[in-house]
Amino acid sequence: MNVRLSRRSFLGSFAGLAALPLAASAKAASLASAPAADIIASAPPLTPMWAAGTPGEFDWQPFSANSAEEAFSKWCDHVGYTAENRPVFSSAAVQRVKAWDGRTPDQISPADWIRGGLGHGCERCQSEVMADCATVIEGEVVCHECMTYGEKLDDDEDFGIESLADLIDDMGEVEAKAYLVQHEDFDLIGEERWLKAAAEAALLAA
Repeated sequence: MNVRLSRRSFLGSFAGLAALPLAASAKAASLASAPAADIIASAPPLTPMWAAGTPGEFDWQPFSANSAEEAFSKWCDHVGYTAENRPVFSSAAVQRVKAWDGRTPDQISPADWIRGGLGHGCERCQSEVMADCATVIEGEVVCHECMTYGEKLDDDEDFGIESLADLIDDMGEVEAKAYLVQHEDFDLIGEERWLKAAAEAALLAA
């Protein structure tokens, strides 16, 4: 069957097509002129953040999910479990991390794991370390073993003085100070804190 378009029909259909880019341009212009707050308000909110992995292991990953079960399912997919060998959901394998909300999984840094009360690898010695045995120094995860005595004092003065006292008790005051002068910036410790640590070491030896 032949379909014949009249000149008027043809021009009408062409005009409709020509209007499409104009409509798109008008929509783009309205978005550009809309207040930024309105555009942000219309964006869907980011879903809550979770950490999921094997309990007791350091294979945990960050996930954005609406529930613990969904986060666990995403972790199973990440690991590569099939439907046949997928483990049963366990609440011990998932932890809600409110400190990460408002970000996406690829924005979570090693320091964020420690700040969230979880664990990560020390970025100096690569050892696995939990949050209570590490700190964040200038954005870097550092275990207590890798911290200098000056860093320990700045992070927690009581802990730093205790660590210095142990060093003095082990090496003797003269040897300990010579070691620190050689291996660290002794000025970061300072004479006042050094004398305080030496006094505590004397109490340990008494």
